[in-house]
Amino acid sequence: MANYAVIRMEKYKKDRLNGTQKHNQREFQKSKNENIDRGRSHLNYDLINGQPISYANAVREKIEGRVKRKVRDDAVLVSEFLITASPDYMNGLSDTEQRRYFEAAVDHLKEKYSAENMLYATVHMDEATPHMHVGIVPITEDGRL
Repeated sequence: MANYAVIRMEKYKKDRLNGTQKHNQREFQKSKNENIDRGRSHLNYDLINGQPISYANAVREKIEGRVKRKVRDDAVLVSEFLITASPDYMNGLSDTEQRRYFEAAVDHLKEKYSAENMLYATVHMDEATPHMHVGIVPITEDGRL
């Protein structure tokens, strides 16, 4: 069977930040996602942050002083990338190899979108296929959101 690298990007506005944070940091009591094995959630990690963060506060901090115009109420605040690979490929890698895969993806996104814009890089090891959610605040070099 062929193996594929997978990357998908979704744009999030203010109304999605809280739910995204709760999902990525496993802050909920119950989830609609039946694929999450709560007994394995302790294996999850974030390559950017050492501890859970408030996405709304972190976005606000990144925007302050860098974005020149008033932020619109309907502005895209986070571009979230989902990074994984074919299940057979990901599950065939050792934990160390999986971590290197995710670190290489973060390095690529830092080069493309600036490390200063990185918000989180949360790896989920508690679902069927290991995957990573990377949040980037889309601030351009000339100070636009």
